[in-house]
Amino acid sequence: MVRFISFHSFKGGTGKTTLATNFAVLSALNGQNVCLLDFDFRAPSLHVFFKENPSLWLNDFLNGNCKIEEAVHEIDMNDAAKLSIGFANPSMEAMRDMMTKDREWEAKALHQVLSSKAVVQREGFDLVVFDTSPGIQYSSVNALASSNVIVLVMNKDELNREDTANIVNKLYKPLGRKMGIVLNKVLFCLPGERLKNTKELEKESTQLIESVKNELGCPVWGLIPCFCEVLLEGATVHALQKPTHPFVAELSTVTDNILRNF
Repeated sequence: MVRFISFHSFKGGTGKTTLATNFAVLSALNGQNVCLLDFDFRAPSLHVFFKENPSLWLNDFLNGNCKIEEAVHEIDMNDAAKLSIGFANPSMEAMRDMMTKDREWEAKALHQVLSSKAVVQREGFDLVVFDTSPGIQYSSVNALASSNVIVLVMNKDELNREDTANIVNKLYKPLGRKMGIVLNKVLFCLPGERLKNTKELEKESTQLIESVKNELGCPVWGLIPCFCEVLLEGATVHALQKPTHPFVAELSTVTDNILRNF
């Protein structure tokens, strides 16, 4: 059976796309046949990560102009790794078009996504990864409804935690999907503060994980510290381009935790 997983967040800026992209690449490098789908139609970015400009986009598939397999393109990594990507159209016209869709179109789009699951399985994929729009956009809900597992990516700030609780209780739980949280870009020391030792960092990490777990009623599948250089480098696939970076080591652990929950 193909496994479907969505990376989602309440707001933008959590690093959701970076995590989804590197998760997909790491899974492919570990022998999975992976399909990564850009369902963030309001702010597409996978084409930037992979420097691709395909002739057919996921927009074309959802609009009924092509089949799902025609909108998915295999990426050249190495002989052992298999990664295919469906890109969202980044043009202003395409983004405006997706924002003006009515409820009837949204219902048809959901049917398109659900019906494509059989095609994806026939194509031989082991894992399908959705990178979704933040919040409660129809494309996100479609992806979440199509997934077996939801990964909620969030930062440390309190405002995000309060609003994220509404997403968990009013969207995830009614869908009945298995879900877990990844805390990303966690900053332990503010500028000018004394650097903490390993024991202090472990204690603070444990306290933060327990706090979020108790507050949201969901398991925490990983905590990734803030790496300033990762933020500055922007759309970089570190699992491919900088595999020895500490960020990749942290994400590898998170990837293993996520896959164990299918």
